[in-house]
Amino acid sequence: MTEVVLVTGAAGFIGRALVRAFAAEGHRVLAAIHRTPLPDELVADPAVTPVAINLIDREPRVVPKGGAEAPAPTVVVHAAYGAASGPSGDVPPVLAAADALGVRRVVYFSSIAYYGARTGEVTETTPPEGEAGAYGRQKQAGEAALAAWAATPGRSGVALRPGAVYGPDSTFWTVKLLRRIASGNWGRFGSLGSGPCPLVHVTEVASATVAAAGAPDGFQAFNIVADDSLTWNDYFTRLADAAGLPLRDLSPTEARLRVAASIPAKVWRKLGGPGFEALALAPTAGELATFARPAHYVSTAARETLGWTPDRDVDAAIAEAVRETRW
Repeated sequence: MTEVVLVTGAAGFIGRALVRAFAAEGHRVLAAIHRTPLPDELVADPAVTPVAINLIDREPRVVPKGGAEAPAPTVVVHAAYGAASGPSGDVPPVLAAADALGVRRVVYFSSIAYYGARTGEVTETTPPEGEAGAYGRQKQAGEAALAAWAATPGRSGVALRPGAVYGPDSTFWTVKLLRRIASGNWGRFGSLGSGPCPLVHVTEVASATVAAAGAPDGFQAFNIVADDSLTWNDYFTRLADAAGLPLRDLSPTEARLRVAASIPAKVWRKLGGPGFEALALAPTAGELATFARPAHYVSTAARETLGWTPDRDVDAAIAEAVRETRW
């Protein structure tokens, strides 16, 4: 069945991959954008219509760009990042917009941050543990809002919990990491980088999302992690090698000292101050806790229920990501 899929955050790193994947599967895509335009290749695709969406007014509107016409959406995929503050982010207005537009299926991008500091084998039924941070708490609240919405018969709500989404121009796990490695304030962190790295390529995330759009009624959540055979230290090494950059071995003590020394620089940079960029690129204490965490996010449910099949060779995909990234 051909769907009309409204993708929020369509010009972002993940959003662009979603637009491509849905269009490639024969669906119509309403690509909701704000300030950043779509790439020319997507604008030229007859299956893709760039739109603006107003989620604030009582009557949400999907407004095609450039005077084009757009059909009514049948599915909403909410992939916009950091679009609103508040305990549950912008999930409630997105759900209200779905209601107003007559949409009965919503796919929401959550995160493995949902689980907080949970360790060991983590499945979708594993409860969060410890401090999840502001981002994790927002994902927890967003999922709760989606689950309540999907409790009404005839509605489908899917929360996807991806791990570290990498690929060409991945803001956090490719671009920023390459800059951090090049700064000299990054390295292999010994036991503080020995946790499994929950990698998933952006095209693998997109294929999972296409499958999730056809999920049955009710609420479901899925971990989306393709491969965690590498440690975080291994991943940093693969990135550095692919970019031809040196990467030092830093002891846990030295890593913690760099964290402490970088705090004033990070504050200064956030305030808009000049200089100290390299120092500010050192890891945070929270990042080191993540890199050390012995957690395995099990994605069996996505494979069995959605038919999701990760298909990227990790080493080849990392090399491709570095080769095609502008950093």
